[in-house]
Amino acid sequence: MSYGKSFTPGEILTAADVNNFLNPSTNQYTPQAVARGTVSLTIPANSQVASQSVTLPPDIFASTPTVMLTMTGGSGLEADIEPKTHNKSPDGFRVYAIARTKVTSARTVQIDWLAVS
Repeated sequence: MSYGKSFTPGEILTAADVNNFLNPSTNQYTPQAVARGTVSLTIPANSQVASQSVTLPPDIFASTPTVMLTMTGGSGLEADIEPKTHNKSPDGFRVYAIARTKVTSARTVQIDWLAVS
């Protein structure tokens, strides 16, 4: 079974196109589940790491999702803080804000997350 198709301008979709390329039950590239959210993490003074567990909605993900993170605000939006995930499962994951060096005062960042499976 093919999992991709390039359509040309003016081409009319056929039933086979829809069944083979647009149907989520037969196309591996169509997301089966999506969830999103935001976490706020505060890295304490004289530390480098803050973390928080995220619980995904129940019975949404049949397999471990791909999780994407982006920092969206807060006092620590500088380039020296990096968001990371760990312990991903269909039930949830842990989000970390990691500073390259110890911060001298507490810094808070907001991290948006998107889970797709």
